[in-house]
Order: sequence, then C-alpha cells, then structure tokens
Amino acid sequence: MRSDVTVGQGIARSPVEVNVKMGRRALIVLILLLLMLSWEPVPEAMPPGVLAAMPAALTVPQTQLFPQGSEGTPTVVQDGFHNLYLPLVLERACLVTIIAYPGPSNVDYGPGVELPCGTERTLVGRYGDFVKVQWRDEGGVLQEGFVWVALLGELPDDLPDLSKEEVPWVERPVFVQEHPMTFINDTNDDYRVLGVFGSALHVSEDVRLEVSLEVEARSLEKSTGMGFENGLWGEEDFRRLGLYYQNSRWYLIFVAGNQYLLCEEVPHLDSNSTGQLNAYINNTGREVRLTKVQREPGGVISEQELMRRTLPQSLYGPTDRMGISTQTARDSTLKIDMLLIFQAPTGSFTGDQLESIAALAEQLGIASSVATSVWLDPFNVQMGNILGKVFERSLFEPGGFMWNNVHPEPDRFNFILGDIPVNYSKRVYMSPLVWGLELPSWLLEGEYSREELIGIMRNHIQTIMDRYRDRYPDKERFAWVVNEAVWAFDGYRGYEQNIWYRTIGPEYIKLAFNFAREADADAILVYNDYGNEVPGPKSEAVYDLISDLKEEGTPIDAVGMQFHLDAANPPNKEEIISNMRRFATLGVGVYVTELDVNLINLSGAREEKLAIQAQIYKDVVEACIESEVCKHIIFGGLSDRPGDAWIDRPGGAEAPAVFDENYSPKPAYFAILDALRAATSQP
Repeated sequence: MRSDVTVGQGIARSPVEVNVKMGRRALIVLILLLLMLSWEPVPEAMPPGVLAAMPAALTVPQTQLFPQGSEGTPTVVQDGFHNLYLPLVLERACLVTIIAYPGPSNVDYGPGVELPCGTERTLVGRYGDFVKVQWRDEGGVLQEGFVWVALLGELPDDLPDLSKEEVPWVERPVFVQEHPMTFINDTNDDYRVLGVFGSALHVSEDVRLEVSLEVEARSLEKSTGMGFENGLWGEEDFRRLGLYYQNSRWYLIFVAGNQYLLCEEVPHLDSNSTGQLNAYINNTGREVRLTKVQREPGGVISEQELMRRTLPQSLYGPTDRMGISTQTARDSTLKIDMLLIFQAPTGSFTGDQLESIAALAEQLGIASSVATSVWLDPFNVQMGNILGKVFERSLFEPGGFMWNNVHPEPDRFNFILGDIPVNYSKRVYMSPLVWGLELPSWLLEGEYSREELIGIMRNHIQTIMDRYRDRYPDKERFAWVVNEAVWAFDGYRGYEQNIWYRTIGPEYIKLAFNFAREADADAILVYNDYGNEVPGPKSEAVYDLISDLKEEGTPIDAVGMQFHLDAANPPNKEEIISNMRRFATLGVGVYVTELDVNLINLSGAREEKLAIQAQIYKDVVEACIESEVCKHIIFGGLSDRPGDAWIDRPGGAEAPAVFDENYSPKPAYFAILDALRAATSQP
C-alpha cells in the first residue's frame, strides 16, 4: 500500500521514506564529490611528497586500512567507510609509482619491485627515509621491502622506528677468490698507485672489510700493498690507512697529507700472504681494529685480534668517503684474493630517480652499454649510481685491451686494466684485439717474419679470449676482433697501412677472426669501424670487406658503426635505417658503437645546442629501433668530464655525452628515454 497522499499537485512522503531518499541522495552526492576530487589529468611527472599533500579524507593511513593480523599478515577491515574510500585512495595513488627496494636505500640493494595499483600494504616500521612494508604477491606469498617515505603520505604516529639490526645489510664484493686480481708495476716509476673500481663508499656507519693479500715472497725494499683512502689526492686533507709489505714484514700505516702518522709492524703476520683478515673502522674513521680469521675443523670461525689503534685524525677527512687503492713497488706483484666490504645502511634516499636505458632497450631486444674510463674517478658515487641504475652494470672500458696496456712485453700480459671493468660489468667486452694503433714498441720495432707475426697475433687473441671464456663462462662475451682496417674517400679505397697489413697482407683480418673463433665458440665476434654509419665511400668499403669475408666463411657475427657524430653535420635518420638494413643482408648483426654527439662545431646558446644534441641522439636510437636489425647500442662516454672515454679526442670535443660534468642528465638522456618508451608502448 502506498503511504503517500496527494496535496495539491504534490506528493506527500512518509517520514521514513523521506529519510531514506535523502540519505541516498546525500550518498550519491558524496560519491560524485569524491570522484571529482579523485579525478585529474595524469601529469607526466608528479613532484615528490604529493601524496602527503592530499586531503586527509583521501589518505587514510595504510595501517588503519590493513592492521596486522595475529600472524603478522594483512587483514582487511570490512566496514563501509573503508570499502567506500579505498578504491579512490588507490586510484589516486596510481599516479605515483610505488617501488619497494630489498633494503632501506634506492641504490646498492638491487632493483626495486613496482607494486601494482591496488596492492594492499602493511607498514611495519621506519628506517631513515624508508618504511618497511609487507604485501602479498599474485601467488599470495607474503613479501616485504622498503618504500621511500614520501610516496606513502601521512604515517601513523605509532609506527615504530627500526634499528640497523632489523634491516638488511649490504655486502659489497669487490673481488672474490674465484677471480683474484694481480697488480704489477710494469713502469719505471718507483711506485704505481691504482684505484680499485667500484669500491667507493659513502661512510656514515661502522665498516667491516674482509681482505686477503699476497705479495712476492722475496723481500721488497719498497712497500707494496693495499690501502683505504678518502680520495683527496695531492691535498692536505688526503688520508690513507693501509696494509703494506716491506722487507719481509707487514705494516699498518696511516698517512695524513704527506706525513706518516702511523707505521707499525703487524704481529703474527710473518709470511708473504696475510690469509683472511677483518678490518673494522668506526663511523668517525678514528678507531681501527685488525683481526685474523681462523677457520677450524667443523666450520667454526674465530677471530684473533692483531691490532687495535686510535688514529690521530679521521681516515675520512671532510669527504666522509672511503675508496680502495693499491700501491706496488717497481718489479713487484700484489695479489688480492678477496676484498669484501660490509657497511650498515643509512636509510637515506639519493634523490634523483634515473630510469634505466638498459632495461627499456632490453624490452626491444637491444643490448645497451656505456664506454667510460673507470680510472676517471673511482671515488665518485654518482658515477657508480649511473653505471648501476641507468646502464645496469654493462660497461665497455675503452683502453683496457689496447696492446700497449695488455701486452707490454713479448712474453708478458698485464690484465689489470681489463680485469677490473670485466669483473664489474654484466658483459665482457674485449676490444680491440687487432688494430694498427696503440701498439707497444717491442712489436713496432721488432723484425718479424710473416709467420712469426701471425703466431704473435694468434697467441695474443687466444690468450685474452681463453682467459675471459674460462673466468666468466656465464657472461655474454663480445670481441672487437679487428678495428678500423680499411679507408675510403673520393673514389679511392684501400687497407690501412698498419703492421698487420704490411707484413701479413689483407688476409690478416680473416686469420684474426678464425683465431678468435677457435678460442671461444660462444663469443660474438665483431668488425668495428668509423664512417660507415650512412651510405658513402667508407660504408661501401666496409660493406664489400664484410661481404667478401662472409663469402669465404669467415666467422663474423656483427659489424660495428662507431657513430662519433658532429652536431653541426648529423646523419639523416632514414639513411641510417637503410644502411643498417643493407648490412644485415650480409648475415651480420648491426651495432651502434661509441655513440656520442660533439657540439664543438655548433654555434648558438647552450640550451639550443643541447636541444639539437638531444634530437640527434633520439634520431640514432629511433633508427636503431626502426631498422629492426640493430641489436646493440654502446654510448661513447658516461659524462662530459675531461678524461672520460673519447672527450679528449684530437681536434677537441664539447659536451658530447649524455651526462654533464656533474653527472647530471642532459636533455639527450630524456630524449633517449622518450624514444625507447614510445617503442616499448607499441602493440
């Protein structure tokens, strides 16, 4: 029965129905209002902390939404208020990517995991700039990680602080026993000092190091050993704490500026090998403790304290950084069997969230790396972050395999300049194996017959390739077998008049590739040259060379195009694409190698020049993608700093790299990302 009665032209409602209708309308209005508040165009980038600035009604603390159950698992609160607001909170939160890292830092702990939109999160505790969270993955397995606090909005007042004992520690291996490093002083200098790449630490907590050193058994009049430095070379603030061997004894030394403030023999170390030692340095860099590790039957490990000292000054000085370096006396050898660094995390957020070029390129089936001088600044944390985050530890060292570095004497190889970057990098690059430049005097000045030189070349190629095949069987290995063997211009062409061509003849190229394949059946063998990026005399010469070699059955897997570009005269994108496809018809992969864009001949304001540079980088990357045959991009230099890769080339260079002198990304970096993102988003 209807409970309404007619009054004039209207309808009278009962009090109960009126209240129900009004409640429904209010609920609808509330829902529409919330939808309006939650909707906005998705910006390209949202500033950090935007969630914290949301209205309180839209940022219900996650611990209220998902309180801990009896077994520490997320439990959803089933009431109307949360059921109403939760979808809107998550819809809004999707404008910010939530990344959970394995540890309380956005570097050094490995890649983070992106939490899908709508993931239910439980907050466990805070450590510095990070909050430990728990969630369940698609399989229902409970996971945990650390999220930057700025992405979580308002935190509950009762969220506990975590101690460093409650969060993961980072173990940073520099060298391990499977791949020991040997340092040899092959110069005429009394001492040779080398930084050890990848070992820089920003110190704010106590540090523990594990190390095992070995030197030549004969007594050294001058010291050889390893030390920890603050990286301020040649300055009054320079500090070094080291363990050095001299006259059959090991010494702990501490140097400040040019003064030795500590030089004391270490007891119970009376051989040329230290065995495993632990060094403990407190967070101020003043307290040092040295112990010897004893491994007893049954796997029991104990430590015998050797020394405990208070340094007169802090090891770190004003930098709060520590790096590793070696010092070898003339004609001496230092071997590092193991070097591990343990440091408690600080929970600090590094700031810039650089996106990975390597990860995006890999989605397209394109490998990417960066060529840089690892000796440029071994203590630079920004450099290490870019290598690790943007290029995912894929490093091409441009000088380590030059003949005068790796093969300084007829019967001796020196692998240190190759070992260090290869040990760090996810890929092995052996480049160049045969080239007409950077050759040692013993080779250039020697009188060798054709057969003798062929034997020297074969021994050189196979010694190097055997070493890295055996040491790194699980890493992808590339060999730039022959580099820059032909020339061409104005209708003329020929072979470069190097020692290989003059003594062996043009067949040295085929021989080199055959020797390389004999040494490593799985390595990717590359012919690399310049000027072959677009159709022209040089490109024709290289094309004909590769064509002839392939017809003869020469095992060439890829051709490299160096792409050292002049911003004032850039190549045409469509010509690059057609040229790449033409080379691919020969049955070889096509690689972009040594890609940089020199601004030295370009006029205009800096902003205008950088914009032109960015477009050229983007064009080359797009050409590689669109060609569908280009499988590798190597960027020719990490930064614009002098000494990095090819910036100090003949004729000069201006800002050719993707990152500037301060390791900040330039417009070229974002242009490259745009090209890769656009391609990865295609169906």
